[in-house]
Amino acid sequence: MAPFTDYICPMVYPSHFESGDLGFENPDVHPYEMILESLKRGQPKIQGKGAIFRPWLQAFDATWLKTFAHYDRAMIRRQIQAVAAFGQASGWNLWNPENKYDLDWFDSR
Repeated sequence: MAPFTDYICPMVYPSHFESGDLGFENPDVHPYEMILESLKRGQPKIQGKGAIFRPWLQAFDATWLKTFAHYDRAMIRRQIQAVAAFGQASGWNLWNPENKYDLDWFDSR
């Protein structure tokens, strides 16, 4: 699809990974690691094909999981930091199913 679109926006929400993925028993509590590794594995698939890489990040609690993390400012900032550390994405998107966002999430202090 990368040759035919402007952006590829993978939904790399940590809560959507299975137990054991990337070596983590509970991926939902490892946002930095899950995002960074997902981006590293995904980028080569679109490299040189024209599309810009911009991931969706998790801004919600995955309450359907047996054990889930509270996605507060710190958890959201970890994901944003992973995108920055990756260095090859053109920004990021946040998604919250209730459309609730906190401006404090965007402050990098």
